[in-house]
Amino acid sequence: MAPTILTVNTTVDQNDGSAANGLSLRDAILIANANPTTDYEIQLTGGTTYNLTSNGVNENAALTGDLDITSRSNVLYIVSVGGKATIDASGLLNSDRVFQVLDGGQLSLQNVVVTGGNISSDGGGIRVDSNAALDLYNSTVTGNKASGSYNNGGGIYNSGVVYLRNGSTVSNNIAAGGSSQEGGGIYNSDGTLIATNSTISNNQAGVYGGGISTISGSVTLVNTTVSGNSAGNGGGIRSNGTSVALLNTTVSGNSANSQGGGIYASTDGVFNLLNSTVTNNTAISTASGNGGGGIYSLSATINLKNTIIAGNTNNNAPDLLSSSLSSAIFNGNNNNLIGSLTGAKGTVGTGTDIVKPNPGLGPLQNNGGLTLTHALLAGSPAINAGNNSLIPADTQDLDGDGNTTEPTPYDQRGLTRVVGGTVDIGAFEVQPAALPSLSIKDITVTEGNTGTTNATFTVTLSAASTSTVTVNYATANGTATAGSDYTATTGTLTFNPGDTSKTLNVAVTGDLTIEPNETFFVNLSNAANATIADNQAVATITNDDTLPTLSINDITVVEGQTSQAVLNVTLSSASSQTVTVKYATAAGTATANADYTSSSGTLTFAANTTTAKITVPILNDSQGEANETFKVNLSSPTNANLQKASGTVTITDTFQASTTTTLALGIENLTLTGTSNINGTGNNGNNILTGNSGNNILAGGIGNDTYAFNASTPLGSDTIQETSTGGNDTISFSGTSTDVRVNLGAIATQTVNSNLKLTLSANNVIENVVGGSGSDRLIGNSLNNNLNGGSGNDVLTGRSGADILIGGAGNDILSGGTESDRFWYSSGRAFTSSDFGNDTLTDFTSASDKLVLSKQTFTALTSVVGDGLSQASDFTTVEDDSLAATSTAFLVYSVSSGSLYYNQNGSAAGFGTGAELANLIDLPNLTATDFAIVA
Repeated sequence: MAPTILTVNTTVDQNDGSAANGLSLRDAILIANANPTTDYEIQLTGGTTYNLTSNGVNENAALTGDLDITSRSNVLYIVSVGGKATIDASGLLNSDRVFQVLDGGQLSLQNVVVTGGNISSDGGGIRVDSNAALDLYNSTVTGNKASGSYNNGGGIYNSGVVYLRNGSTVSNNIAAGGSSQEGGGIYNSDGTLIATNSTISNNQAGVYGGGISTISGSVTLVNTTVSGNSAGNGGGIRSNGTSVALLNTTVSGNSANSQGGGIYASTDGVFNLLNSTVTNNTAISTASGNGGGGIYSLSATINLKNTIIAGNTNNNAPDLLSSSLSSAIFNGNNNNLIGSLTGAKGTVGTGTDIVKPNPGLGPLQNNGGLTLTHALLAGSPAINAGNNSLIPADTQDLDGDGNTTEPTPYDQRGLTRVVGGTVDIGAFEVQPAALPSLSIKDITVTEGNTGTTNATFTVTLSAASTSTVTVNYATANGTATAGSDYTATTGTLTFNPGDTSKTLNVAVTGDLTIEPNETFFVNLSNAANATIADNQAVATITNDDTLPTLSINDITVVEGQTSQAVLNVTLSSASSQTVTVKYATAAGTATANADYTSSSGTLTFAANTTTAKITVPILNDSQGEANETFKVNLSSPTNANLQKASGTVTITDTFQASTTTTLALGIENLTLTGTSNINGTGNNGNNILTGNSGNNILAGGIGNDTYAFNASTPLGSDTIQETSTGGNDTISFSGTSTDVRVNLGAIATQTVNSNLKLTLSANNVIENVVGGSGSDRLIGNSLNNNLNGGSGNDVLTGRSGADILIGGAGNDILSGGTESDRFWYSSGRAFTSSDFGNDTLTDFTSASDKLVLSKQTFTALTSVVGDGLSQASDFTTVEDDSLAATSTAFLVYSVSSGSLYYNQNGSAAGFGTGAELANLIDLPNLTATDFAIVA
């Protein structure tokens, strides 16, 4: 069952035992103490310091002072998340330690730094009482002090059980100032201390055990380093009546003023050193009887197996010193390496032990693992000199396999213990030198057109070797084929000592074949004196023969004339390989499956061919409409590249012809091209007929037809032929100021826009046409035409028939032709000369033709509506133009010039708002009966 999480969210050292006002570390401990049967995990924030400031003495409930862990049925975990958190007691005014684990209490600190404890009693940082337990996991106890009359255990005082694990450190703590002054780092009083993968360093004790002092109980150090500690006696470790075991442990750089620079084994007890290293320790005193720079035995039995004790310092006995007591013996003859036997008693240095003053050790440093170690240097007498049967049992189950009786499988760093068949002496096992590794690089080579080209591969060795290195190589097919694309090759490369690079060549065959890039491999195998990091190189043969390109054309199809669009796809040059390309239609203004059938597929070019066709069905909707388009797109070519990947299909309803043509059934429109005088005839459908620049005869025939004229292009004199059964036809003009359409089936007058010439053929049923702005030329036929020039200087010719000619604005030329014609002057408003200009009437015939005037425009007239002028005062003739302005009549005709004037102001000088209206060039004998008045 997962523990209950108590997350500390304030660094204030409050003690209300509740999370209501923020949860402090002390609050969380009070909650846990109050619920001893509940599993708790108190979580701290990494990188944060929690200062103890609640002062108080003589209480063990964690209310004030140190943090007391009371009796409980399970472990209380205090865990820092995201790095180490620090718990600091230096702010307590009444000096106190940081933690006390009381009888029955269980505490685990993980990723925590304990510091600032200073107490006039035992356990400056942490005190662990009898029947209590402390577990330190990757935690540090540092900067604490025990002083006063009871001043043992500057860092930790233990009467229960203490575990140090996974990189935990006890360092820079002090036990000094009173009569005891033992255990600068740890004082073990009838307790159990087990340290694994941990460090006890730079601690001080005034009398005994700078790193550890133990009285009774037991101490087991596994994969642990005790270094840089100092004391009066036993700079690293002091034991008294205790069972002590050091397995894969280093004791180095410790110092004692008198005896046992590394270890002081006093009264009774057993001290076992198994595959451990004791070196570089110092017993300072030179007095007689003092010494034992490595180990001093007062009366303890010290058992040495696969252990180095060498390189320590003292003038009297540098490495080992036995007191005069008979029990102070060193048991050896167990494959130990001893630097000096001076001062030692027992079997040490005999039999399988090696006695040499230089153990061949490197400095204390990080050689891997969680603790500092001394490496065995090349040539060290300790290498492969141990006894495998003496390897200590894996009592702490370092490999986690549950077997605690098997030989310890690792050295102090956690690396393989036995290398080369025989264990090394000491805590450090020399590992085999890492073999250099071989790698081969991928390459790219151009094929070439003839002969062969070398593909050169580079094989590299990661580091120079002192031995000869060999490796086999062999080619293998990828997409390239041995024999036709390259030459199969095998062999052996040899690297002499010091070499780091070699090359090998494979011949690549050139050709003129256009083909994709191809690959083959070179594989490495069977390396000697090296490993293979990268065993395969890929060689890419790039084709240097240019791939042909694909293009698709644009086409125009006439709807109704053809049932399919055929597009040509071409290769820029013939290929020796099969070429394929995918195609698919895509809608534009044309609609798939309404104007054309959606199509897709794969087009294949056989070898040495350059053209292929794509066919798309065209659907005829029998409706005249604007041009429509869709695309045919190419994609995913093989053995070719795309150059023009999209073809446009234009569907038109217009057939173009340069000769006289009659539209076939199913085609809507006809456009005449060129400049010849040719004719175009429609069919029974609704056709659009467009002439060219010649003089065309256009006949729509049955159906509602449109005759199209573009004023922006040269136009001839076209003739439109229509019959009474010709439907509701339209003349459409474009290219004018605005497009205009003349509906040939309408009764009302129609309009022809700027700058056009329109002739109505004699057999036509078209009668009425109106010009627009610009200078128009309108010619009637034998029917009664209504021709309206609109603005601009127009030419209107009525021909035979009783025509109506309306010049409109501008100086127009009007010819009525035979029969009785009418020349209209009406603007819908009062007369202004700009509404009419000065027209020329070429063939006005008196008593037959009429000048039609609107009273709405000629407001001065008094005659009533009807033929002739009812009031004689409205009209007069004069002999000369100069007399017109002084006449009293409103309409004045000069018989000598043929000019007709509108004299708006009558007898007053000038013409008022009037002006010269027209000039009748054939000088007819004009009378009042030649006029007609309209409203």
